[in-house]
Amino acid sequence: MNAAELTQRVERAFSDTPRPARFTDRGHCCECAEHDDTLGAFDRETIGLDQLGNPGWDPLCFVLPAAFLYYFPAMVRLVLDPDGADGYLEQFLFHVAYEGEDSRFFRHFSQPQRQATLDVLRYLRADKAGRLKEWNLEGELEQALALWTKLAGEA
Repeated sequence: MNAAELTQRVERAFSDTPRPARFTDRGHCCECAEHDDTLGAFDRETIGLDQLGNPGWDPLCFVLPAAFLYYFPAMVRLVLDPDGADGYLEQFLFHVAYEGEDSRFFRHFSQPQRQATLDVLRYLRADKAGRLKEWNLEGELEQALALWTKLAGEA
């Protein structure tokens, strides 16, 4: 399976995920409100690295579970983008491993969504091996693979 086919597979797995009315607990603080405004201005087809690519100002760190699921296909699109120069690789691995099995997001993934996520991670291991080694991200990928193998019921 190539990157385009895998992206389409993820889009199908998440196709019934509705756009939430709110993306963050915007009343929590000014930062949450700003992230909510940013996410509200884009859908999962139009959001890009300009909005999600800064690890120091990443709105996905503050989202509600429904928003994480809604934007997950966009995250996959960014990490698999052949023109993206792997600019989203480290953040993607952070998001798919954060909090491990205790993640407030992962329990909301359906079985097809879990399997599609595992397939993305396997693709990254094969396709981005050089970049993973160069950026010292092999351990992060292996942790994410172990987690999603278990979540997908393949452990």
